[in-house]
Amino acid sequence: MKDFIAKGKSEDFIPVGTGAYKVEKYNRLSDLTLVANENYSGKRAQNTLIFEVLPNKKNAVNLLKSGELSLMYNNAPDRETLISDPEIKTFNYPSNELEMIAFNTSKAPFSDKRVRKAIAYAADSEKLLEKAYYNAGIVSDSILYPGYFGTENTGKLYAYDIDKAKASLKQAGYEDRDNDGYVEDKDDNEIEIKILIDRDNTSRSLAAGILKESLEKLGVTVIIDMQSAEAYRSILNYGNYDIAVVGMKINERYDLSPLLSSAGGNIARYENKKVDIYLSLMSGTIDNSEKAETVAELKKVLTSEIPYYCIFYRTYGIFYTDTLEGTLTPIYNYMYRDCEEWTCRYEKVF
Repeated sequence: MKDFIAKGKSEDFIPVGTGAYKVEKYNRLSDLTLVANENYSGKRAQNTLIFEVLPNKKNAVNLLKSGELSLMYNNAPDRETLISDPEIKTFNYPSNELEMIAFNTSKAPFSDKRVRKAIAYAADSEKLLEKAYYNAGIVSDSILYPGYFGTENTGKLYAYDIDKAKASLKQAGYEDRDNDGYVEDKDDNEIEIKILIDRDNTSRSLAAGILKESLEKLGVTVIIDMQSAEAYRSILNYGNYDIAVVGMKINERYDLSPLLSSAGGNIARYENKKVDIYLSLMSGTIDNSEKAETVAELKKVLTSEIPYYCIFYRTYGIFYTDTLEGTLTPIYNYMYRDCEEWTCRYEKVF
């Protein structure tokens, strides 16, 4: 029997024996060995999986080059910089982590979805992804996971367009009435936008600078509000902000209630009874067909109301070489999907 050897983090290795595999050996600090579970009624595993915890990324890459590892998992945004050997291939797939702009929908003028759309049109996701996040992501047209339950991810719903951004502001009643370069409403109130960020997060600091430059083209005043991590979280929780660059990791059940539920105290202070119904249905016992319909309806509301603007979904990476035989089909909650059929062209020597 051929062995498959992977590398990951110790928290990725949860010893269970109810599926296609059962635990033969486990040490949370070093390794996990899974063998075929003879009592499993589904697809029978044809291999042994050996997971090794390697704290040093460079050592792991060297082991991959030498063939002692079959594949290596890495979720660092700069992971591509680790690889210089053309024989090592990368397979990137969307994670359950997204980077987004959160709007304080309880505070004017951000309570007006036309203002939120103007900001979305002025946010250049592709530029943000490239300049601030190492291109380690997929541009998404909503906060829903790309392709979730059959929804199409066009990636271009609010594609960067300053003219459309200005038009949306004008629809909201803002235009430069006195020709001073700044837009005002009918009562001569200008727009000031504070972008809240965690000052210790380099990527979000870079993103805020890029976003500030774009938004200023709309004739608004933009201030970057840099806070410590603790103060940043506190301000978000209490809703004392205008807009914020925020990262979110959705749980494996893909429960969006923390982001959208009216009763949940979500950071956008967003309330929509129709969305509450959709969330309740999605967490209930409806079948996949009904769930797909519910998700599609939810997406329509979210793309219209835009309480959050998704900059991108982060990708995770799998490094591998030609010694690995089999198809990689990872998803956000199971990177080892279809691993029952993976094999390698060599035996591990003990």
